[in-house]
Amino acid sequence: MAAGFLAIAGQRIGVNLGDTSIPLSTIVLAGFYLRLLVSGGGLSLVGTGLWLALGATCGLSALANPAAHVTSLMLMLLTYVPWLLLPAREQRLVGVGRAFLVGTITAIKCGAVLAILQAAVQWAGSPSLWDPVGRFVPLSMQVHGFNSVYSLEYVDVTYGLHYKPNGILFLEPSFVSLYCGFGIVCLVHGLFFGRRSPRYRDAVWALTFAVAITVSMSTSGLPVLAFGLIPALRRLPMRPATTLATACLALGAWRMGALDGLIAKATEGFGPTSSTGLRLALPYHLLLPFADRNPLIGLGPGVASDLLDQLAVTGLQASTFAKAMVEYGLAGVSVFVVATAYAIYRSRPPAMLTLALLAAWLVPAEALLNAPIVALLFFVATHWRAEGDGVVLAHPGPAVGSSSDLRDVDVRPTRATSPVRASLRGAGASDAA
Repeated sequence: MAAGFLAIAGQRIGVNLGDTSIPLSTIVLAGFYLRLLVSGGGLSLVGTGLWLALGATCGLSALANPAAHVTSLMLMLLTYVPWLLLPAREQRLVGVGRAFLVGTITAIKCGAVLAILQAAVQWAGSPSLWDPVGRFVPLSMQVHGFNSVYSLEYVDVTYGLHYKPNGILFLEPSFVSLYCGFGIVCLVHGLFFGRRSPRYRDAVWALTFAVAITVSMSTSGLPVLAFGLIPALRRLPMRPATTLATACLALGAWRMGALDGLIAKATEGFGPTSSTGLRLALPYHLLLPFADRNPLIGLGPGVASDLLDQLAVTGLQASTFAKAMVEYGLAGVSVFVVATAYAIYRSRPPAMLTLALLAAWLVPAEALLNAPIVALLFFVATHWRAEGDGVVLAHPGPAVGSSSDLRDVDVRPTRATSPVRASLRGAGASDAA
């Protein structure tokens, strides 16, 4: 659980070595992966081969380009180590996957509450107290790059705030939106695909996540919600009361103007000064032409960041696909596509969570080397693969913060939990006796 929590909450502080920053989240994940590797158990032949193919492709790109960054190559190999941790028999990872998800969701809940508190502090007239990490943690321990909040001087609807809250735990406000969007998807998955009635606690956390997304004034979580909630559309008639209540709340919030900020952000277009354009449109328009210099193996790890500095466009970021294409070429992109498709195919996690995490990985900027998102994607897959093989964790009594608190996402019937299958197996055993 601690690894999942710190993977989210440890992104702002770390170790700085010259111009290179190593976040605490990366250090924690590295130790977590090492512990899993030395704890025993078989390795997936295909998974190991894909990870080695990724390493060979990225390494060849680094060797062929003197401007490549070795630290970026090492981070790439570490980020995608979960591919190596997908053994043929995954039962040993079922508890790991559950604990990681519990820790991650706990960190998201904390960040959502802190984002709302940051907004409340600003409304109370004390904007200088919005970020204790930036104020009290020494600069030598703060991760380089953007590690703060955005000013609202260019935003039309500010809700009376001076800055976009970043939830204290997150590098920037867009991560508040992104991870809270995933939190809502988890709750909806438990509601529409679960085997229990909704609880008041679900409604409280869903409202908390929604308010945090609103005050963050970031639309990064909207693609996560849009893709993640697609599978729930066919289940809407099965929960008419919940669907009606949600629609009424959304309509009321819109009529009161509570959604004006998000609506303004979502409809700002793809212009050269909009955050949507700087994250989704301009990276492809400005960066992809550089890939023509070496379309097969790319320009080398970390080169996309150097190109962004040369372009000198304020706020421009490298999206996942554009960064992979520029740095690793067609060969690297092909390995990414094959490995991701293979991991999802053999794991078959719930469609809602898979689509939400893929949106978080592909749509927002700078996610190619976002180790927490990649770890979350693959441990979700690992957890459900293990349950699909018949390993089912017993749920203890409900306790906030315990593994039973993850019932919101761990609700898919498996071969071992199906009453029909269990009865058939029992009859077969009796006949055999």
